[in-house]
Amino acid sequence: MKTLLTLIAFVPFLALAQTAEIDHWYLGATIDPNNLLNVVDNPRMERDDFGTDFKIEAGAYNRNVLVYAFYNGFPQQDYTYMALGAGAYVQPFSKVIVSGSLQYGILKRQVNEAYLAWGARATLGYRIGRFTLVAEPEYQQRPDIANHGIFQLKVGVQFWVLNKMGR
Repeated sequence: MKTLLTLIAFVPFLALAQTAEIDHWYLGATIDPNNLLNVVDNPRMERDDFGTDFKIEAGAYNRNVLVYAFYNGFPQQDYTYMALGAGAYVQPFSKVIVSGSLQYGILKRQVNEAYLAWGARATLGYRIGRFTLVAEPEYQQRPDIANHGIFQLKVGVQFWVLNKMGR
């Protein structure tokens, strides 16, 4: 079953790789403001260490398909998550981007703990020139903790490296 889900998740990557024209490429960075500002928004966080939970991402938008790869790190928790994601996006207004996507990758805790994990996220973005301010509510499967998953909100910015959208 996991193999089938993996193949389904990466079909958009194969489709995008066959396309000659990419609407735009981007580089992005986001942080979890709750962890950065020590905000306790659920009972589990009362036991957690706080600090910089960040994500660095590169991706491409093509037609209505979004693909990306990211590195998510949280040094205070000795946590890394590297994944590939794919989804769909729309641009209902010239400066607004809305997308939904699934991701699948390797979640690593400490030296000897690694898990395959999936996640889902929505992205709401507002473009200002070559930059897009983003808010990303997401769910991450977490086989390393008792409740098996977390919801979080990350905020940040995307920088459009190459833009052929003309908007």
